[in-house]
Amino acid sequence: MNTSDPASTTACAPGPAGGALHAWPAPGCAWVGLGANLGDAQATLRRAVQALAALPVTRLVALSSLYRS
Repeated sequence: MNTSDPASTTACAPGPAGGALHAWPAPGCAWVGLGANLGDAQATLRRAVQALAALPVTRLVALSSLYRS
């Protein structure tokens, strides 16, 4: 993966099939879980996602629905 060119990065994908413990995603990939419990939680999460997506050499690949627990 060429991290100097954001357009050349590929989506994070799991390693080989079979669920081997050593099957890690591509270098530089991250799954981030966010939560909020004060004020307008939905707006807080929306701003957090925007801030993460705005980081240099960062690309938002997927976003789940919001869940209240």
